[in-house]
Amino acid sequence: MLSLKMYSYLNLPVIQVIDSCFEGYNGTIFAYGQTGSGKTYTITGGAERYADRGIIPRTISYIFNEMSKRNTFSYKVKKFFCLMMVK
Repeated sequence: MLSLKMYSYLNLPVIQVIDSCFEGYNGTIFAYGQTGSGKTYTITGGAERYADRGIIPRTISYIFNEMSKRNTFSYKVKKFFCLMMVK
């Protein structure tokens, strides 16, 4: 299980991608690694505790918080989720 410290370490690159999207750039957050290394858990998180949220739920919260702060703009939010497993 990832600690909150690890999520704060991952937070900076994710926030940079999202902030770039607010500036008009496209962004992608991609997880790769060996089977069983925790990619899915890192991206989606755990279901039992709010503190165990993964990158996706934390990013969605950040996006909507930023949209409420930047109320001088009009936003259209699109999502695309692709899960590809290579064996």
